[in-house]
Amino acid sequence: MGFGAGHILDMNQRIRQNRELRTSRKKRQQRINNFSSHRQSLKLKFKTLSKEELEKAKQEIRKQAKYEQIKQWLILSVFIIIGIIGITLFIIWMT
Repeated sequence: MGFGAGHILDMNQRIRQNRELRTSRKKRQQRINNFSSHRQSLKLKFKTLSKEELEKAKQEIRKQAKYEQIKQWLILSVFIIIGIIGITLFIIWMT
């Protein structure tokens, strides 16, 4: 009887294979350093808007937000009405 020796051997092989798959700390640290140096050298450029364009963009965003809010309220009210109708039909059906 092996008393689980095959399972222990399999476990040790898996641990060894996983250890080999991992990257070394040195390689991992190099990768982190390369990313941080690349990120520091990366300069972001933002588009600048004039005051009229900025106000126009704000109004457009507000208009879209108001449209979304109206749409959400409409959907909510439809579901509430459907729920009330469903509950009343269920109560009528049960009596």
